Amino acid sequence: LAAHLASDLKTSEAEAQYIECLGEYPAHPLVMQYATTFYRDHNRPDDAIALWRRAVNDVPENFGLRSSLATLLVQQDRAAEAETVLQESVEVFDTAGAWQTLSAFYKNLGNTSAARKALEMAIDRAPGHSESLQFALADLLITEGELERASEIAESIKEPAYRNMLRGGIRLQQNNPKGALEIFE
Repeated sequence: LAAHLASDLKTSEAEAQYIECLGEYPAHPLVMQYATTFYRDHNRPDDAIALWRRAVNDVPENFGLRSSLATLLVQQDRAAEAETVLQESVEVFDTAGAWQTLSAFYKNLGNTSAARKALEMAIDRAPGHSESLQFALADLLITEGELERASEIAESIKEPAYRNMLRGGIRLQQNNPKGALEIFE
């Protein structure tokens, strides 16, 4: 019993310290990350989520806070809430990075169609149409079976590694592993 009470006392002291630090630095990512770890370790994920929601409300112009909140929500099997946070992010920021983050979220859920649409929005907002974004788009198109469009993108990419990865992926999708291997080599 004494050990349990001592443990509870230490937990209370630790939480008080986190609350004090968060009071002084309410949106500092390192402080928030330590507090999040504390709450998760003590089986209190809702407190961690509330912490990040407050930070987003306090500093709505900080995309990193929103992204971290969405990540935490996904880790807690709350994908619908994470999607809402990321949808709000693209509405507020409307940047290539915000759309790319939403695309990655959908891709991780296995929703390649939504991932592709979000990535297309990112490309529209990216200056110079980055080859890495073009590669990611073509990769999603291959997954969706849109091989002709993926091939057109692959041929427009100057970076040989990207171009060859896409060409090989297209051949794999066409059930030609030998041809894909030739390209990959």
